[in-house]
Amino acid sequence: MAAAAVFTACALPSPAHAIIGGDQVKAGDFIFAAYLRVGNSDSCGATVLDSRNVLTAAHCASLLGPVPRTDLTVYFGVRQVSGSRIDAAARRDPFLPGDVIVHENYWGPLNRFHNDIALIRLRRPLPLETIGVQAATLPEQGSGPAPGSPVTVAGWGATNPNGTMPAAVLRSVTVPVIERTACKPPDRLGVDDGQFCAGEAGVAKATCAGDGGGPAVNADGVLVGIPSYGAVPCGPADVYTRVGNYIDWINAHRSP
Repeated sequence: MAAAAVFTACALPSPAHAIIGGDQVKAGDFIFAAYLRVGNSDSCGATVLDSRNVLTAAHCASLLGPVPRTDLTVYFGVRQVSGSRIDAAARRDPFLPGDVIVHENYWGPLNRFHNDIALIRLRRPLPLETIGVQAATLPEQGSGPAPGSPVTVAGWGATNPNGTMPAAVLRSVTVPVIERTACKPPDRLGVDDGQFCAGEAGVAKATCAGDGGGPAVNADGVLVGIPSYGAVPCGPADVYTRVGNYIDWINAHRSP
């Protein structure tokens, strides 16, 4: 049985290679993706919802269960990360959370990463147009990607299935959604209504360590998922938080 791995922290990227089997994101694409610094050396992805709110995975923003971390920094307009360096413009203007709201029913591996979602409220508004950042489009409450439909996920995570060689440049990969009953996550216990699986057996395309919390969009560019957890070695089936299951929760907790 494969071991479960949370797609969260990895050392800050240094080699010029992220996502397994993907390609570098072109300038101007995924401009709602944010780089989340966790502590002194770890990283996750995140997604801009508007000038005040950022969405990520609970496992990126939590110390224990629903208890939020206090050592997060969010960087916007980031495409390239190298070693301990972040794009110069973003590095000059990092954003600190005002509040970090972890889903109240998140308990990590104790409940198989159900409700793996968190909201970061910024201390000051993000000047979207000035820095060339765009808010993501959210789906309708209760919606989810259909089995067989493609989702494209972006991140700065590992490019090696063993969770090594993190990316220097934002990368993306497109994978098909798997029928829930056919999904075989690492714990073999299946997924719930707040999750979905995506991947393809025999194809070296997957998310990996460091991609957690980032955006996964459908063919229309709507944010449908957040990378949550998967196996080590990474792939072929990864588990995502289904964003459409949490729209009411997001709207109830986002900063106006």
